[in-house]
Amino acid sequence: MTSFPKKILSIAMFFVFFLNYSFMAFAASYTWAEQDKVDADDDKGVNEEFGTAVALYHDTANDDTYLAVGIPEEQAAYVFIRESGNTTWTEQARLTPSSTDAGDGFGESIDIHGNHVIVGSPYYQQDDGRIHIYERTGTSWAVEYDNGGTVTTDNDLFGWSVAIYNGDDTYAAIGMPGDGSDEGRVDLYEHASGTWAKSSMQTTSDGAVNDFFGHSVDINNDVMIGGAPAGETVYIFDKAGWDANGTEDQKITASDGEDGDKYGMSVALDAQNEHAIVAASEYDISGKTDVGAVYILDESAGT
Repeated sequence: MTSFPKKILSIAMFFVFFLNYSFMAFAASYTWAEQDKVDADDDKGVNEEFGTAVALYHDTANDDTYLAVGIPEEQAAYVFIRESGNTTWTEQARLTPSSTDAGDGFGESIDIHGNHVIVGSPYYQQDDGRIHIYERTGTSWAVEYDNGGTVTTDNDLFGWSVAIYNGDDTYAAIGMPGDGSDEGRVDLYEHASGTWAKSSMQTTSDGAVNDFFGHSVDINNDVMIGGAPAGETVYIFDKAGWDANGTEDQKITASDGEDGDKYGMSVALDAQNEHAIVAASEYDISGKTDVGAVYILDESAGT
């Protein structure tokens, strides 16, 4: 299997939060400053890499904000809350998998939306991969779904990237870039009548070996975006397409891209599905290699 650098999902999840507020912030000329620094309440050892993956969710109903943090070397994830009117963050829960072995990578990917958190363990059982979905009731979090690694085969890396949307319809998107000789795939799960079930398996119309589709993923309402950085492409899916197990609604490449840029290394959608961010982490600039670049896609500028 072709080796990729570690995911930069922490950047992608920051993009999600940033995009939710960026246009309002620029218009109002807000100033950003450090508000707090969080850590787990329990003692940790060295090399545990707290913050490998992060995600934010703001509950507009009560003005509380939730932060989910992955710490894969501890096989754990944490949820922090900043309650309305406060400037400090407090630990609300420590999330652990139903069962785990050292090296499963629980916490390598994470997302939070509404009262759900999804956590990926892409290295579970010879890199088959696994995901856990947790539900919040009041202030308590509990496992609502655990796929147990039963839907994957060796080296699929199921859970390498994860995204969740909690609304009138609730969906989770799980990237598995190792599927099909590293061609890659994204599975969509739907939450209905209190249970989670796989609703579709998304591949691409032009997928090729070593594209690594599913290396990055985001979902918001009825739109999903997935990156194939070795194929230098991102793919946009709409709900009608994934309900029919169809292929992408649109595929996008960089206007000035070249092989090796890793366009699609990380992706994010804004809350209105009007803009998306795509990172090309190894884009070269003026003879300097792997400097990186970020592209902003505008839905109104396309078709």
